[in-house]
Amino acid sequence: MRANLWLPALSVFLVFFLGFGALASAHQTDRAEQITEIRTGSGEVEQLFSISVEDLGHHLELTATGEFPSPELLARSESTIASYIDEHTDVQVGEESCLLVEAEFIAFPAVDGRVHYHQQWQCPPNPTEVKLENRIMLDTHGGYRHMGRVQIDDAIYPTVFDRSYPTYTVYPDTGPDIGDEAQQVESVSSRYIWNGLLHIFFGLDHVLFILALLFAVRKFWSLVVVVTAFTVGHSVTLALSALDVWTISERIIEPVIALSILCVAAKNITSAAKWNHVWTLALGFGLVHGFGFSYILRGDLMVPMDQAIPALVAFNIGVELGHLAIVVVAFPVVYWLRNHRESLFLSVNRWVNAAIVLAAVYWMITRLFFW
Repeated sequence: MRANLWLPALSVFLVFFLGFGALASAHQTDRAEQITEIRTGSGEVEQLFSISVEDLGHHLELTATGEFPSPELLARSESTIASYIDEHTDVQVGEESCLLVEAEFIAFPAVDGRVHYHQQWQCPPNPTEVKLENRIMLDTHGGYRHMGRVQIDDAIYPTVFDRSYPTYTVYPDTGPDIGDEAQQVESVSSRYIWNGLLHIFFGLDHVLFILALLFAVRKFWSLVVVVTAFTVGHSVTLALSALDVWTISERIIEPVIALSILCVAAKNITSAAKWNHVWTLALGFGLVHGFGFSYILRGDLMVPMDQAIPALVAFNIGVELGHLAIVVVAFPVVYWLRNHRESLFLSVNRWVNAAIVLAAVYWMITRLFFW
């Protein structure tokens, strides 16, 4: 009787977790951008920030959550917003901040629902190292991201500013020097490993797919084969899509990812998690999930053009670390239940996979009809 009470509670908890995950990732209502141009000869640095008015208004407590600031409120808050942006951005050469010589809004209040803010900094001419800092709304619950593009003379470097990496350092006169190149590769690697890891932890659909696979695995060796098959599958399509060799529209792939979760979870329920050749399904759906991973690199993170391979490898490593973390935590529990508490395992399998099926159906509907 007690099991009958806590097993439905477990599914309710999982659904609640799904909702919480959606809320945690929904705080950023629109894409935030930072475009920086560095003129090495003169030492001039120009920056343009484009940020959601709604996000800024909520973060600065000008409005309640979900409330859009009125033009009158924005007009009264212009100096507050400008001061906040200036206080949370910086440009440094060495350990010294450059001089902020000009800062102004462009068409304020913005008619497109965004704040467009321009800064001009004066740094020493011909700097060997420029450090850009952006901490705008990075202390927001759940984090925040700014898609960055840094232009140094004719070279362009995409990047991301977030809670883990609020700064980005560029070396204008790097040239062919091996030491500086190695330093840049190391910086790109650490950044993209972290973002790959975060993508798994915040990508609840991928988490539930791995969890559903674990319920279908009976032995440790089978686990190794299944994880390897999934890794091979998603690594292939991640590379092909991220490097723009072959890709498929998100409008097709995202519903299929939801379908993959539905198929595995439903099979677990109908077969009581006693089915063979799980690795073939992991391989096939791994190919689909790889396209899903690639959209982060192609869109939000953007692969640096001069370091595409290190960024791709690092991101994939981060994804694998996320997968392994899920396996290390969940598989021992599932394995113990299967081998020591079979009746309890069957109940847990049924209720957890039922909750996963509900989540997958919800994702399929929203991705098919409300994209």
